[in-house]
Amino acid sequence: MTEAAKHTPGPWIVSDYSKYHVQKPNRGLLCSTGVGNSSGHSDRYEDYANARLIAAAPDLLEALKEATLALEGFSKGEGVFKPIEQTIVMSRAAIAKAEGGAA
Repeated sequence: MTEAAKHTPGPWIVSDYSKYHVQKPNRGLLCSTGVGNSSGHSDRYEDYANARLIAAAPDLLEALKEATLALEGFSKGEGVFKPIEQTIVMSRAAIAKAEGGAA
């Protein structure tokens, strides 16, 4: 699989100052949420959910790549049961990170 554009590799984390920041540990800010809507008001819970989703993006991308490989193997009738189990674990962990829950 070729990469069209390079992104900052994970892990990314959410930090809370006056608004939520997504950053690479020990490296600095990637982006911020909490800029508000057109009226200037911001929903703190929605901002936090958005930050979690952004921070989980590298994990979600990796899980989707693994799931695609497992499904391609399955569709070809290849024995991919162990990778599928690993892919399920990876996918659940990425989803939990995005949703703020436990894997």
